[in-house]
Amino acid sequence: MLDSPASLILGLEFASFGSMLSSVIKYLALSVLACASGGQKPPNGHHLLNQAEKLYQGAQSIHLMVEKVVKMELLNKTRISKGEMWITSGGKLRWETQSPNKQLIVINPKTVWLVDYPQSEEEPVAILKARQPKKSQPQALVTFLMGQGKISDSFRIKEFKKGAGEVAGVITLSPKESPSNIKTITLEISKGKPVIRSLKFVDDIGNETSLKFSEAAFDNGFEDKLFEFDPPKNSEITVVD
Repeated sequence: MLDSPASLILGLEFASFGSMLSSVIKYLALSVLACASGGQKPPNGHHLLNQAEKLYQGAQSIHLMVEKVVKMELLNKTRISKGEMWITSGGKLRWETQSPNKQLIVINPKTVWLVDYPQSEEEPVAILKARQPKKSQPQALVTFLMGQGKISDSFRIKEFKKGAGEVAGVITLSPKESPSNIKTITLEISKGKPVIRSLKFVDDIGNETSLKFSEAAFDNGFEDKLFEFDPPKNSEITVVD
């Protein structure tokens, strides 16, 4: 049966009213969501990385517990070491590893010391001394942790994953220029204070190095002598210019 003229008219009216009502509901829903979020955009990789860079650039000193895991592709081996790290403004770093072997890295504006202590006291301490720290450091990573540079100057964001729990997000970066001895860097950043929870990088031959940081303490200050090193008498020193 054909619809009556009245029902056709009512149908058009309801269709028009329904479209208008749908538009109003969509507008109200968007307004509520905007109010709930405070009008702010959800966090993204660029914003989060910028926050982390500002935190480390503004820090006067940082103390960290560090777990280092190195997966060597060609040898099919994994090495795990644990220690602690001190960083202070002015380009100074001290990284002590206690297990499984005792090692030490000391960086100051004049010298880089890489120290490998033997298991036997009768054996000499192996030391590598570099007189030009800026040429000896893996620039982007070290300067970033030391608050002297921005990792985003040398690397671009390749992928961003929103985190869960205490993690704000996970950012994977790739080098802006090639060739590079680092293929990718992955940062895991905390919620709230944008502290680097872990840093992982893969080199050009497939080796993977992960640094997991814990117990981060900022701006407690350290004595200058912490960033000096006096080689022991039974040392074999190799100097690199």
